[in-house]
Amino acid sequence: MLVPTTILDWIGAYRYTNMLSNPQAHERNLWGNFFQAFVARPATLVGNLEVAEAIRYEVTAMRAVGQAISAARASWRSGKVNERFFETSQQWRDQFEQERMRQGADGNLIYRRLLDIGRALEAQDVFFATMIKAGEERRLVANGVAVEKATKQAAEFAEEMLFRQPLGKQMSDKNKALAVRALDGAGKFMQDLRKVPLIGPVASWFFPFIRTPINIGKKMVEYSPLGYVTQKGGKLSKEDIGRANVGSMVVFIGATLAAMGRTTTRAPRDEESRKQWYAAGMRPWSIIIGNKVVPMLYFGPFAAALAIPAAVRDVIMDDPTSVNAKEVEQLAKISQQLTQFYTSQTPLKSAGTFLDIANGRTDFTTQSALAFTGGQAVYLSGFMRWANGLMIDPVYRRGGDFLESLQKDLPLASLWTKPHLTPEGTPARRDPLSMLLPYAIGTVEHRHLFVQQQRAGLLKEKDKINC
Repeated sequence: MLVPTTILDWIGAYRYTNMLSNPQAHERNLWGNFFQAFVARPATLVGNLEVAEAIRYEVTAMRAVGQAISAARASWRSGKVNERFFETSQQWRDQFEQERMRQGADGNLIYRRLLDIGRALEAQDVFFATMIKAGEERRLVANGVAVEKATKQAAEFAEEMLFRQPLGKQMSDKNKALAVRALDGAGKFMQDLRKVPLIGPVASWFFPFIRTPINIGKKMVEYSPLGYVTQKGGKLSKEDIGRANVGSMVVFIGATLAAMGRTTTRAPRDEESRKQWYAAGMRPWSIIIGNKVVPMLYFGPFAAALAIPAAVRDVIMDDPTSVNAKEVEQLAKISQQLTQFYTSQTPLKSAGTFLDIANGRTDFTTQSALAFTGGQAVYLSGFMRWANGLMIDPVYRRGGDFLESLQKDLPLASLWTKPHLTPEGTPARRDPLSMLLPYAIGTVEHRHLFVQQQRAGLLKEKDKINC
C-alpha cells in the first residue's frame, strides 16, 4: 500500500482527499474513462477506415467487463492509491523513500481512511484500463503481433488513453502535432517549477493537478484539425492521423451546429446581457440539443473540435465588439477564444494566476484564486461544496475578496454572502440535477434568451454607429 512517510506526504494526501472528495470528481473520471474506452478509441479506428478493427476492439473490450470488475476489486483490496495523490511529494523522494511509501499498512485505519478516495480513483482507472487492454491486445494479436509484445503495447496504450502517461517525452518529438508538443512542454515546465526550493511547495498549491489535465488537453488537440499540424519534416503516426481525421469530422458537425446557432462560447461581457444569458439556461462552451444546453466536455477529447467552429461563429456573427473588426483582428479574437478554452481545461490558467500573485496583483480575481487554494486545507472541502450547493444553499454566490470567496463554499456560512441575481432581482438558484451530473446541463428559457439576443443586437448596432 502506498502510504505517507513524511510530513509533506501527509499534507499532500490530506489536500488531495479534500479536493477529490466531491462526488462530481468521480463522476467526471468515470465518464471520461468510459468515453475514452468506448467512443474515442473505436472512433479513431473508424477514422482510419478500419471499421472491422473497431468492432473487434469494442466487442472484446465489452466482454472483458467481468475481468475488469475483478481487477478493480483487487486494486481496491491491495490498497493501491492513484498516483495523483502523491504527484507533488513523490518528486522530492529518492528511490529508497519511494519504496518505503509502498510498505504495508493494511492494519492502520488512519492510513486507509485518508487514502480511500485515492484507492477509489485507482480502482476506477484499473476497471477501464483492463477493458482497453483486452480490446487492444486482441486487435494487435489478430494483426500478427506476438502475444507478449501485444500485451505490453496494450498496457502502455491504456495508460495513454486514460491520461496517465508522463509529461516531457513529446515536447521534442517532431512527429507530434506542434500544439501537443507545446502543451507537453508547458506541463513539464510546471512540474519542474514545483521542484524549485521555496517556490515549488507554494506553486503546487496553485496547480495541484498537472499531468491528467495537460494530457486531456493534448488529446483534444489530437482529435481536431490541429492534430495535423507538425513541424516541417514531421510525420504523423497512423494513430495520430486517425484521431485528426475523426476530429475533423466532428468539426464539420460542430460547424453545422454553430451555423444553426446551437453552440455557445464565453458568457457575454455586458453585465445585463450576461444575466439574461445565464437566466436563459446557457452555459459556456456548450451545444444545444433540443432544449438542453450540454457542455462540450461531455464529448471528451472531441470538445475542442466542437469549440473551434463555435469560436468562429461567436467572433464573426455574435460578438458586438467584432462588428467592425478586420479579418486579422477577427482571427486574433478566434485564437484568443480558443486559447481561453484550452487554458480553462488545463492548469495553465492557475499558473497565470500564480504569476499574477507573485507580481503583487491582488484584485478580486486573484483573491478568489487564493481562497480556492486555501480551501484545500478544509477537511473534505470538495464534498462540503457539493453538499452545500445540493441540499443547504442552492443559490449561486458572488464571492468577492478572500474571506467572501472562501465563505461562499462553506455550509451555512455561505448564507451570509451576496447572491448572484436573476434579471428579475431574485437570487439565482442551481438546478439540483446539475449537482448530480458530471457537468451541469442547462434548460433553455426562451423568454430570457430572446431578451439577451435583442440586447446583443442593440449593442452591435451601437458599436457600428460608434465606429
